[in-house]
Amino acid sequence: MSQYEKANVGYWPGKIDTYVDHYIAGVWNTYRAARLGLLNLILDLSGETEDTKPRDMEFAHVQELVADMLASIPYHLTEDLHAFSGNTKTQSEITNPGKAIHGLLLMHAVYITSNLPIVDPHARAYFKDCLLWIGEHMGIGQASFLATATGVDTEIEDPSLTGILRDEATSNRTDSWPENGGKGENSTGLTALFSGKTISDDSSTNLREVSGKFV
Repeated sequence: MSQYEKANVGYWPGKIDTYVDHYIAGVWNTYRAARLGLLNLILDLSGETEDTKPRDMEFAHVQELVADMLASIPYHLTEDLHAFSGNTKTQSEITNPGKAIHGLLLMHAVYITSNLPIVDPHARAYFKDCLLWIGEHMGIGQASFLATATGVDTEIEDPSLTGILRDEATSNRTDSWPENGGKGENSTGLTALFSGKTISDDSSTNLREVSGKFV
């Protein structure tokens, strides 16, 4: 399937990424959306000031960030990613949606990205389809609203989401957080250095684990 043909939600062609947990995935996508917003501003100002400096590096960063966000979507939307990745040749729709909180952790980053002019219009349309899917299959009405919203709200921080992330970090990671500032081998957190590791690879998908490891 060509990248420019309409893809069903969860079936954008290319790699599929998995993460330590959905909260880490949400942080990654928030970071990607923020970087894309900044790159959009840089390129916009470059055009306004008639800057003739080549911007190939910035456009390459845009493509990489968008590709990584696209690769994270099945992880957020499916309950069993391994089963999903193994059935991509025989199925064309997500049959086992994940928890609503997993869609919540994705939708704001996807909304921001879907409204940035520097993002490929086919990817932007796909992101909006994902928001509609989250609203319909995960019961989050705000996602359906965001799918049709046109303006980007610069106040993207959701206080309730921030509380969820804080509570989860406190309850799940306190025991492994050493007193020396969090530089434990098994710890994870927002100051981690993340790396990708392929855990499954076939002709149709490249399923990677994006994990956190302190240095």
